Amino acid sequence: MISTQALRGRVYDVSAGTAFYGVGKSYHHFVGRDASRAFATGCRAAECVSADLDGLNEGQLRELDRWMEMYETHDKYTFVGTLVEDPVDVALDSM
Repeated sequence: MISTQALRGRVYDVSAGTAFYGVGKSYHHFVGRDASRAFATGCRAAECVSADLDGLNEGQLRELDRWMEMYETHDKYTFVGTLVEDPVDVALDSM
C-alpha cells in the first residue's frame, strides 16, 4: 500500500518511512493530507494538519521550506504529483 503526504500541494510517497508514517506512528495522521501548516508550525494536533498558510510568519514559512527541501532531496521519499482543486468544489463555489 502506498502512503502519501503533501506539502504546499506537492505530494510525496512516504511509504518507505513506516517508522514515522505507519499506523500508530507519530506522523500517521499526515498520510493522505496536505500537512503544510503542521510542518511550518511544529503543531501535530489534528486542527493543524492543513494546507492553510494564512497568518504564518516568515520564520514558519522558512521552516516549511526547510521541510520541503528535505522531502525533495531525501533518498526514501519521492515526489509523485501535485494536488489539484476538486472540479466539483470549484463549480459549486462559482454558483
